[in-house]
Amino acid sequence: MSPPDELTHHQKVKATLTTIANILNSANIPWLLGGSGSLMVYGLDITPRDLDILTTFQNFPKLISELKQFQINSDNDHQLLINGIEVEIIELTTLGTPQSVLFEGSSIPVNPLKAELGFYHHRPGKEKIIQMIEDRLKANSEADTMLL
Repeated sequence: MSPPDELTHHQKVKATLTTIANILNSANIPWLLGGSGSLMVYGLDITPRDLDILTTFQNFPKLISELKQFQINSDNDHQLLINGIEVEIIELTTLGTPQSVLFEGSSIPVNPLKAELGFYHHRPGKEKIIQMIEDRLKANSEADTMLL
């Protein structure tokens, strides 16, 4: 049994995301949380193994400069380690139109949930996650209908 003060993996992921958000939001660096991390932010019952942080080619140097203290090694500036959680930095041409979601007191830019669903449809073996996303979208749609 773990000591009561030892953080669970899920708690470490949330703390890592908060650290990243505080640093990047304070520096006004455009970024986006992708993959299972974004699903966690949307409230799905998922604990990501790692976090995927997306930014543009243009903003990558500034982002890495802000997070350099977390680099695993100087040969690979796309891999970070924060609170024992792996963080991958992914460069894109554009971030699209992220939504800002309040999570653990921090503003987290994420893809719309429908966009994440499209992404997961292209990944084999993700049927359970696809169902979870579809269920959440249906629940959100029903909630929106009740507000009308």
